[in-house]
Amino acid sequence: MSNLIEVDELARRLGLAATEADSPGRAAALAGAVELPLGPAAWVWLATGLWRLIREQPAGSVARRQALAAAVKVPLRSMRESLRRLAADEGEPDRDLLVVVLDGTAVPAAADLIDDLAGSAPGGLDDFLAAEQVAVHSFDENEPDGSVARHREATGHVPAGDRDIPPGTAMPPTVRRDFGSAGGRPRAMPPDGGRQAGAAAAPQTDGAAPADVEQRRVNAQILHAGRVRRSFVSGADNVIRCWIGLKDAAAAAANEAIPRVDIPAEGLELTAELYWNEQRDARRLILPAERTARSGDCDLRLHVPEGERFVSAEIMFRYRGRAFEVVRVEAFALAAGEEEEAHHQLQVRVQASRRDVIAVADSQPVDATLVYGDDRAQPAGAETLPPSPALRVFGGEGGRGFDLDDAAQAIRWLNEALFSTEKLVVRRQAAQGGDDRLDADDPDVRTLLRDMARHGAGLYNQLCDQGFTDPGERIQVLNHDPDTYVPLEFVYDRGYPVSDAPLCQHGLAALEAGEGGCPACAMPTVAEERSAAPVICPFGFWSLRKIIERVAPGEGSQESVPRGVRRALPAIDAVAFASSHLVPDDERAATRDALQRSPGQVAVAEDWLQWRAALRTHPPLLVVLPHHGVHAALDYLEIGDPALGEDLGKLSHAQIDRGCVNPDGRDPGPIVLLLGCQTGAQTETGYVQITRRIQQQHAAIVLGTLAQILGRHAAPLARELVAELMAVEDVQADFGTIMRRVRRRMLARGYLMALCLVALGDAEWHLTPTRAAG
Repeated sequence: MSNLIEVDELARRLGLAATEADSPGRAAALAGAVELPLGPAAWVWLATGLWRLIREQPAGSVARRQALAAAVKVPLRSMRESLRRLAADEGEPDRDLLVVVLDGTAVPAAADLIDDLAGSAPGGLDDFLAAEQVAVHSFDENEPDGSVARHREATGHVPAGDRDIPPGTAMPPTVRRDFGSAGGRPRAMPPDGGRQAGAAAAPQTDGAAPADVEQRRVNAQILHAGRVRRSFVSGADNVIRCWIGLKDAAAAAANEAIPRVDIPAEGLELTAELYWNEQRDARRLILPAERTARSGDCDLRLHVPEGERFVSAEIMFRYRGRAFEVVRVEAFALAAGEEEEAHHQLQVRVQASRRDVIAVADSQPVDATLVYGDDRAQPAGAETLPPSPALRVFGGEGGRGFDLDDAAQAIRWLNEALFSTEKLVVRRQAAQGGDDRLDADDPDVRTLLRDMARHGAGLYNQLCDQGFTDPGERIQVLNHDPDTYVPLEFVYDRGYPVSDAPLCQHGLAALEAGEGGCPACAMPTVAEERSAAPVICPFGFWSLRKIIERVAPGEGSQESVPRGVRRALPAIDAVAFASSHLVPDDERAATRDALQRSPGQVAVAEDWLQWRAALRTHPPLLVVLPHHGVHAALDYLEIGDPALGEDLGKLSHAQIDRGCVNPDGRDPGPIVLLLGCQTGAQTETGYVQITRRIQQQHAAIVLGTLAQILGRHAAPLARELVAELMAVEDVQADFGTIMRRVRRRMLARGYLMALCLVALGDAEWHLTPTRAAG
């Protein structure tokens, strides 16, 4: 027996440290271990690890099939019986690997199997898994036996093979003897960050919900030194254990349930990512399809510094990169040995909830989700919290925080300088012979793009100084700040241009050719060019290179979002048009004529009453060029003649309802092109709030700019944008890809404001080509 490998040695050989959450090679490592000379306890340790993989991995996956093939060779009677029950299920997708179990030809033979755990009792491995998890929750061998059953009843730790566990059920002796956590010995299963889908599949009995009602929510516990607490311990390592399930009496539960979504039978793989105080962590989990079943546990680790008195951690659950549920986990931090009092309670508060990210199962994965702004509530009795970083980036390994104080300054410059020059929009009309292209030789164009690049480089350099790295091509943005946009489209990552920097000829050629990037500027910027770039490359602006999806942080039921197979916006076969008379007469007439030459019907509204009437026919495109103003501290949008009465010509923020956007709340909702005009520099705050209000009235997409523009610029921009949308021919392209293409084409044709076009809404919408519909 001295030559047999026991648990400690096996864990060391496989490289599965107790703190490791989910080694990518865990399946291969465990499968290879069946060929080793293992002792009885090591076989139990290995068997539970393989069984966990079998239960948590999707059917047909390489990891699951590898684990099944290895499990057949495990010489434990409990494993063989578990596999036999699995093989007897005619619906088991990987049943082909288990034929040898049914026909009795599996090696080792039945006579050579080791009696372990509960012998050959059905559910032996399941019972072992549940009991091991109980041990992790601080039940030791001195705990009354009834505590195990009560914990199972409260948390759903019910073994699949034994639904009715009588009070007084004890943990298997093997667990207590060899793997009790109190003794500091290795855990009874290969570490993988806590319960996963397998242990989660058992129904929960606490607050059970009907099968068609979603009542699961994020639950959380604080663990320190293996013990559950209501507060963090300062000057020490702590763990936030979180999962999605019905309310658990032994944990803090979120104030809202997760959104109800249709979940495939194999469950949903989510990633939970933590951000707090420059610390981050991430774990994967499976959300089961059964609405009474809990997900796996995620143990997210953080160190609370000495003297810290309060922790407010942000945790994001992501599906295919997009935010599904975002919560804050908050609790006091106490010094080691300090007694917890009644008011020391853990709280979980929902910050954002997005059901639509699940509805489109084959959506394009998002590389990173960015959260802008901070909506934390000051906890009662807590000291003043430090300001949260304005921007948090969640990219798969946990969140990172960045300050972005230059953003407001950049937007102010857009308002006060960028749109104040007439040549910014009418460059195409001024070009010789009406040539529709970007005039790179015009000094005003070069100066404008240089200054835009300088502001964008300032934003990028500020982020890079804090350790920022490129978040990827597809970005989702959740904006908690109601007063402004984080100007990601404005970011420029090709360095700060020198004063006489020319436009990059390679980039201009690529732009005119409709290519996706500049061949000369594709390499990362060298350090010296961050402060002195020799050229201005249009592809340095993120608006031309990245797909930026801006969504409301709410549940998503107010805006129109893709659902399953319903993801195509209708062809633009009708348009509603309204404009302020502050837009010059000739520009209004040119826009109206251009729309009337396009396919379909055009309804022109001269006041808001006519506008509401025009929307009763549900045109798929709404084009509005209103004047934005403020009276008595109330923001309003004005269309038609300024001499109109207030009730006809002006629409205040509070008056915007579905009758102004989508009267019947139909799906899909319309595309709204909103170019708010101004007659002078005004605050952009109210305008941003108005665009969001319109988005909430069940609009699919709201197109606008980062800031307001002059009336004489709005009409040409609107005409060009509508023409580009109607020219779309790619049925498979999502709206995010379409908008990036539209920006590139419009800039190539001389519309500099295309760099600042912003799309609010889900980038997964597809646009039906107008010609195809005709």
